[in-house]
Amino acid sequence: MPLISPDGRTLAYISQPENGKRTLWVRPIGADAGQQLSGTEEVGGSLWSPDSRSLAFIVDGKMKKIDLAGGSQSLIGTVGSTRGADWNNSGIILLARNSTNIIEQISESGGKITPVTRLDAARKESLQALPVFLPDGNHFLYVSVADKPEDSGIFSSSLDAGAKPTQLSAFLPNRFNGMAYVSPGILIYSNEGKIIAQGLDKKGAKLQGSPVVLAEDLDGSISVSNTGLLIYHKAAPVAGRQLRWFDHDGKPGNEAGPVRNYGNVDLSPRGDRVAVDMVVDNNRDIWVIDLARSVPSRMTFNPGQDWSPSWSPDGQRLAFATSRAEYNSVTTIVEKSATGAGTETKVDSGGTNSIPVHWSPDDRYIVFSRTRSGNAGFDNWILPRFGDRKPAPYLESTFDRIQSRVSPDSHFLAFTTNESGIFQIVVQTFPDPNGGKWQISADGGVEPKWRHDGRELYYLSLDGKLMSVPITLGTTVTAGRPVSLFQTPLTVNRTSPTRDRRYDVAPDGRFLMSVPAPGTAYVPFTVVVNWESALEK
Repeated sequence: MPLISPDGRTLAYISQPENGKRTLWVRPIGADAGQQLSGTEEVGGSLWSPDSRSLAFIVDGKMKKIDLAGGSQSLIGTVGSTRGADWNNSGIILLARNSTNIIEQISESGGKITPVTRLDAARKESLQALPVFLPDGNHFLYVSVADKPEDSGIFSSSLDAGAKPTQLSAFLPNRFNGMAYVSPGILIYSNEGKIIAQGLDKKGAKLQGSPVVLAEDLDGSISVSNTGLLIYHKAAPVAGRQLRWFDHDGKPGNEAGPVRNYGNVDLSPRGDRVAVDMVVDNNRDIWVIDLARSVPSRMTFNPGQDWSPSWSPDGQRLAFATSRAEYNSVTTIVEKSATGAGTETKVDSGGTNSIPVHWSPDDRYIVFSRTRSGNAGFDNWILPRFGDRKPAPYLESTFDRIQSRVSPDSHFLAFTTNESGIFQIVVQTFPDPNGGKWQISADGGVEPKWRHDGRELYYLSLDGKLMSVPITLGTTVTAGRPVSLFQTPLTVNRTSPTRDRRYDVAPDGRFLMSVPAPGTAYVPFTVVVNWESALEK
């Protein structure tokens, strides 16, 4: 997402050439070419200074400052990964770090990170993010996630010691991708794929007027300058992905199934079928595709959303997630025959939003992703297939753990986690995580997959390459050096990777991937001026 400078004159964006590294670039509005900023290799995010003369950026969890005129750099501090930041005229940077889930501050010249807010236990608040300074440089806004929608939403506070937050708008954030204050007195934010604007006083004490929707069907964040220039990106058409085979060297093979809006891809244990979730007639359902005939069969027919299928080891059943009225719209795990016949069986996962991600090869556990209180991230849980069958946490912390895969011998679990500051691939013993832990990726990674004999682990690097790591499994894990197999057509969001499983590995070593279909149109960024006039109608 390009970031427009506060003065509306320059764009900052991240670009990665083929076989190159991600770096930060700047380009004046109206210019034909941009300028690469040296020393920003493998950048993970950036932030404009209020005078538009400098940029703060994060590499390997360290925030640095670069002067655009001279190119000089200085270290601000080690911050890890963040859910937003902002910078005022006094040189204070507000941070929403993933490791603390509150709003903190640090000086642009470096120093200690100190808390500005705290989580409100009475509201069962679990997460604060996306801080935005108001014009006085003392008051600021942030988004809060609590146990109930009426206790969540947009809040305002100040840097003053003991400041009590004020709730401006009550709602449970869902795909909340940014907000900004635009003089004179307009709050603009993105939630649920919509850009919304509303009047706001300069100290953030009260919203004014009625909210106005400026755009819909967004995909990602927004950027707004002090001059009112607005940049956003519309979502791509829903039917634009194709299942395609690739060999170990990346050579594309046959297509499988029709062009659809595919989410998760899960190959059957024998590799003869693939279970997918896809949107047809505006509803997401589970389908199974016979790969020999390329014929899809629909498995679910309820008007609710069904997704994230996972095969049982014998290939006879599927576990998947569903959110239906009969389950009070809580995301619930159910099982069903892989033929589509018979009834569905609800699986007890504890009454909290839960998504199955992998059925262990020994049929003893289903690993599932469970939402922490207040939608503040995701933990790994396990559901025994024996005994009392009560769900239990595998690992719980303030960090995300997603995209888990049990090893073929059922003794280890590979997953994606951001505990190091960027998303990496980690392997731990299973079902007891305390027996050992090994980091597999070196420079970030997502979506791990085991080779069927357990001797190789694959994952996507943060620049979309398919990586391979030789693995020896025993009482411990011995991992080799990650090597690149090929550049995939898949893109990776470094700070918020999709929870979908977009590829899988067949027993014969080929890869089945959900890739953009040929002819799928690129959706350009939209730039809007004079959008404030919509509030006057």
